[in-house]
Amino acid sequence: MKQTLRTKRGPAPRRAGRGEGDRYVGLATRLASPSVIGLRLLPPPPTGEERGLAMRIVGLGVDLAEIERVGRLLDKYPRFAQRCFTEHEQEYAAGYARPERRFAARFAGKEAVMKSMGTGWRRVRWRDVEITGGGKPTVRISGTAQRRAEMLGITGFEITITHTDRDALVFVVAVGD
Repeated sequence: MKQTLRTKRGPAPRRAGRGEGDRYVGLATRLASPSVIGLRLLPPPPTGEERGLAMRIVGLGVDLAEIERVGRLLDKYPRFAQRCFTEHEQEYAAGYARPERRFAARFAGKEAVMKSMGTGWRRVRWRDVEITGGGKPTVRISGTAQRRAEMLGITGFEITITHTDRDALVFVVAVGD
């Protein structure tokens, strides 16, 4: 026995846009409507001159660092800060009451950048990736990180950082032309 969807006004038309069925919209069609399920329709892809403004996502990276753990590393191994962080990053973190929060965020940021380039910390030096502070964070790369980015066609990074009392979370998008 064949079943058909029914609306309050009768059976759903088999073919929309033909004859008497134009007045009726099937239940499935109404339920799948973007306005009913709360979806936003995306704009069409850029064409012509607009295409020059578009970015290509080359990679994504995310990392979570425990602030307390980074603090213990800084206390136990004094050279940890010198080996992993640039002078700018060290000065920036030292200006705060809880520098371990800033160090944890920069540590997670460096790992997220490395992940966005498809590599781990074994192929990129820690100090070749710098996460700036004081306003919108940015990423500066040099040395091995710069060579890897050029090889992949990466022209920049978008980064966002957030903290809780326990953790620092960083999300990075590597973009190209």
